[in-house]
Amino acid sequence: MDMIDYKKLEYRRLSLELDVIIRGKRPDWKKAIQIQTLMCGIYPNHYNYCDRGELHMANSNWIAAIEDFTTAIAYYPKKTTFEFRACCYKKLGQYDHAMLDIHNSETIGIV
Repeated sequence: MDMIDYKKLEYRRLSLELDVIIRGKRPDWKKAIQIQTLMCGIYPNHYNYCDRGELHMANSNWIAAIEDFTTAIAYYPKKTTFEFRACCYKKLGQYDHAMLDIHNSETIGIV
């Protein structure tokens, strides 16, 4: 088995494990974040960082969520990612940053 196949299998295994943890009656957010961190290491992309940002939001870790959404935006600026980050800024009382992200989310795709 070559390295690419191993990465795909490991990513799939982690994805399934994460799904079980999140859908449980009492999700273990710390473990979910650890697994998502491994997934970011295997495939660093917009979606993995955005997913980890959402896990940080569920755990009320606004600063870590902002960091992950910022990384996700660097990979691919997407409307919902700006909105998620704006929500985090609002929770921290950083309304100027929140409003800027709302503005950016509304102008995505406008040339």
